[in-house]
Amino acid sequence: GQVGLAVIRRLIASGAAVLAISRSEPIPFQHEALRWLKGDLTDETLHLSGYLVDIAVHCAPLWQLPSMLNLLVDAEVKRVIAFGTTSVFGKVLSRNNYERDLVDKLNHAEGDIAERCNRLKMDWTIFRPSMIYGLGLDLNITSVAKFIDFLGFFPVYPPAFGRRQPVHVDDLAQAVLQAVDNKKTFGKMYNLSGNEVMTYRQMLGDIFQVCGKKPRIVESTVLPFLLDVAGVVTFSKHINGEIARRMNDDLIFFHDDATKDFGFSPRA
Repeated sequence: GQVGLAVIRRLIASGAAVLAISRSEPIPFQHEALRWLKGDLTDETLHLSGYLVDIAVHCAPLWQLPSMLNLLVDAEVKRVIAFGTTSVFGKVLSRNNYERDLVDKLNHAEGDIAERCNRLKMDWTIFRPSMIYGLGLDLNITSVAKFIDFLGFFPVYPPAFGRRQPVHVDDLAQAVLQAVDNKKTFGKMYNLSGNEVMTYRQMLGDIFQVCGKKPRIVESTVLPFLLDVAGVVTFSKHINGEIARRMNDDLIFFHDDATKDFGFSPRA
């Protein structure tokens, strides 16, 4: 994913040697300090081919990390930084079963990681990013941009004034470097959001501008119903009416603790 790629890039630039695990074929991103391993984190037979590792940065779904910890101990890992998501808060009141299950999995994973890492004497930190953008590989802003670029408009559930704080993926990668040796961050969880608060409509306006399109925002009071139907028809758990309803929710997550403890300073 884009977080993993951004972290790899920052780590290599810092002088680190990086071992990257991907379940698909190695991404065409090569460097003399980078080694790719093909593997699925849910596979109990996964191994690190004898490599020893100082630091592990987990960018896959958070709930896949606990079962990996014994493998990391065998590789002599002493430091773990993992990426969760602010969805643990933003989707807690969702009417959708899939999203409620997601929140439960995230909550359980956070507690499980903390307990296991403490028992294994591994220094851990969990980051919870807000809406991520930057490399064109996300399911939020990039999906909106593709819709706008293809159809020239975007539907909203009015009034769509819920506030957002998009965070650039490279700022998340920089946070890894800022926190990795900082003892203030050990055993803590941090919200990582962008430096600019905007309404959902304002965010759409920026995306239209980037796409070189005149803003055409279409209001629809039946959008939640239409998305529920679309999710059923396409068998997609990610598409549901809650996407529309959240257009009116304030998904604001302050990053003051991250700024205080390790100097997190995201771009607008």
